[in-house]
Amino acid sequence: MAGSKIIGIYIGLVRRPYRFVIRRRISSRLENFELHHPASLREFVAELLEVFTTESSNFMTALAQLDDKEFMSSKHKTRRYFAESKELLYIGNPKLADKFAREHSGFWFVTNIGAKEVSHISHMIAQVANVPCQSISKLSL
Repeated sequence: MAGSKIIGIYIGLVRRPYRFVIRRRISSRLENFELHHPASLREFVAELLEVFTTESSNFMTALAQLDDKEFMSSKHKTRRYFAESKELLYIGNPKLADKFAREHSGFWFVTNIGAKEVSHISHMIAQVANVPCQSISKLSL
C-alpha cells in the first residue's frame, strides 16, 4: 500500500481458520488493518512473505541471512527455513527439498511445517522487518 508503513503483525495459529493481521500506519491519524485468511500453514508463510517482499526488495536476502545465522548457531537444527537454493534447506537429505520446498522471489522456503514453526517464522519475518509480532488476541482497536 503506497504511502503506508507496516507497524505490526498479529498472528492466529491456535485454531483454524489460521489468520494474520497486518497493521499499517497510513498517516498520523489513520491506521489500516489487513486481515488475511490463508488456507493452510504453507499459504500462511507464502502470504506473509508476499506482504513483506512487496515492501522491500532485499527482504528475502535479509531473512535468509537471519535464518542461516540461526541454523549455524544450533547443533540440533537439521534444516533451514529459507535459502537461496533448495539444496541448502535440508542439508543431508536433498529428497526432502524436492518434496517440501517452494520458491518465492528467487528464494526457497520449507513447506512441511507446523504451527510452532510458522510462529517462529512469523517472528523471524517481524524481526527482519523491525516490527512487533504478537498473538491476534492482543489486537485491540
